Amino acid sequence: MLIVESIAEFNAIGYYGTNASGDVYVVDNIFRHNRLGMAPNSQHVESLSPQLEAFIASNLVVDNDDPLAPAIASGFSGGGIAIGGGTRNVVTWNRIEGHDVYGIGVVHLNEFDPIENRVEGNVLSGNGVDLYFEVLPSRVATYGNCFIENQFETSLPTDIERTLPCDGEAGAVRSRRPRGPRPGARRRPPQSPAPRRTAVDARRRRRGAEAPGRVTGVPRLFRDHRAGAIVKRVLLAALVLVAAACGGGQPDVELDPDERAVTDDEAARLAETLVTNRELGGADFSITARLPNGATATLDGEVDWADHAGRATVTTSEGPAAVSEVVWTETDVYERIPDLTDLAAQIGQDVDWVSRAPDPDGRDIDAMIEVVLGLSAEEVDNAVLIQQEPGTAFLRDDTVATEGVDVEVFRYGTGTILWLEAGGTTMWRFESLSNERPLVADLADHGPRTIEIPDAVPALDVAELYRTAVGLDP
Repeated sequence: MLIVESIAEFNAIGYYGTNASGDVYVVDNIFRHNRLGMAPNSQHVESLSPQLEAFIASNLVVDNDDPLAPAIASGFSGGGIAIGGGTRNVVTWNRIEGHDVYGIGVVHLNEFDPIENRVEGNVLSGNGVDLYFEVLPSRVATYGNCFIENQFETSLPTDIERTLPCDGEAGAVRSRRPRGPRPGARRRPPQSPAPRRTAVDARRRRRGAEAPGRVTGVPRLFRDHRAGAIVKRVLLAALVLVAAACGGGQPDVELDPDERAVTDDEAARLAETLVTNRELGGADFSITARLPNGATATLDGEVDWADHAGRATVTTSEGPAAVSEVVWTETDVYERIPDLTDLAAQIGQDVDWVSRAPDPDGRDIDAMIEVVLGLSAEEVDNAVLIQQEPGTAFLRDDTVATEGVDVEVFRYGTGTILWLEAGGTTMWRFESLSNERPLVADLADHGPRTIEIPDAVPALDVAELYRTAVGLDP
């Protein structure tokens, strides 16, 4: 189920997902002026409890508990997003403002405790309590629920991201209920239902919303390339499923006689392989891509997935590349350009390395770097979606000859080949079958890396020399 670019207003509950589980995506919507904004929840009144694995991202949730909305006959009101006894939900990159009781609550409902929910990268303000966690009063366990990288002012328990961290050991928590609106909490007056607006209008209004001292639009994390890679994989898989359910989109892909569907265990291994790379820390790599002019470019080097950095030499099938060596971090690309060094020396300047901002959409080297960095992730993918992706298959057993490692070769969808260690999750090769830009990335000697960052001159400071040597603006 995919709910996207919609407006829910003046209802008892904007989104009410009792026991709605797996393949549930609520993305880029507006929930406002309801009694309760969103409520994925577990109850015995519906079959298939408990509720689990909804993905709630990039929504605007504001000013719920509106007295003009229908009353909730029994249950909670006055909150933005309430996970009531749900399991393994992800609530991320949302903006939540103006609620009497709490912004995001991860709480028990009836006999159901919340389990392993992740609240990450949301922006909250003007709520009675911004972030709130509660289990049954007789319990102190946290059940793997965690909060990380949110922008907020208040929480129960106090300092919730230290008490329930996503990357450390949680402490014991005794629940304490919010008391209602706190002094100074922003509450807009009741309003009559607004005129109907299109999804485009809704998106423009949300992205244009501003508040003093905070970011505008979605939080910073949504623009981060690591998080972006995760959400793109998840949403693209969801869109495939929705399109198939509606009779459109990709048809089923018929497997060749020597191919077979992946097993549950194999799908789980494919879902974990990017996290395995992250945990291993880094690797040596060689990535070769075909360029738009038909030539190929190759980067040979090492990557530090833990710090999102790397270093590589650059060669092409047509001879030496203008950039002979490249180093990168999350925020900068450093290039060694022999012709620029020579040109600078002729006018008495010493320029060994130059630095510039990354541009994966405009530069071949940066696009290849982005692929290498994208072979690591902090979150395990959804094995069920991988298994259901048309074209996903086990292809063959093989061996990485240079390393003497036995591997199993899988295709994910119709465009990606992955070589995984036999019976394991370590990746040894990644192949993109894209017609526009096919590439192959080989990995070896997995383990932690430390990348030395060179001293560099900003490329903008030697812009004319850079244009002459490379043929591009810095």
